[in-house]
Amino acid sequence: MKSLNIRRGVAFTLAAIGLSGLGLAAAAQLNMTWAGSFQAGATVVNADCQTDTINTVLGRPIFDGAKAVPWSIAALTFNGVSTACKGMSYEAAYKTGAGDWLKFGTGTVSGTTITVILGPLSAQALTDVSLTIFS
Repeated sequence: MKSLNIRRGVAFTLAAIGLSGLGLAAAAQLNMTWAGSFQAGATVVNADCQTDTINTVLGRPIFDGAKAVPWSIAALTFNGVSTACKGMSYEAAYKTGAGDWLKFGTGTVSGTTITVILGPLSAQALTDVSLTIFS
């Protein structure tokens, strides 16, 4: 009987060691190399109709594990647009990591929020955003 208990104890110990080894092996396979981040901010827009700060909010991130940078952003929203700007035109652009400015949205201000579709765009590609409101 004592031999059976020893065998059970050894079997349990070996199983526990094996399971912990699997956990360590799985953890060792994680590759966390992307250093990007998702942020939002606020800026003052110099327009005759706009005297307050406009907040910039990134849309919900989209995950695609097949890409080198797995996160992208589909939309960008500008909040806090003055009602005095209603009916005026706007253009939005973003600055890439290479320093180029690319226009990604145009339209007419119809309320206090402007939402512009980005694509989806790689989260690392978006470094700065510009909004202009004009008549």
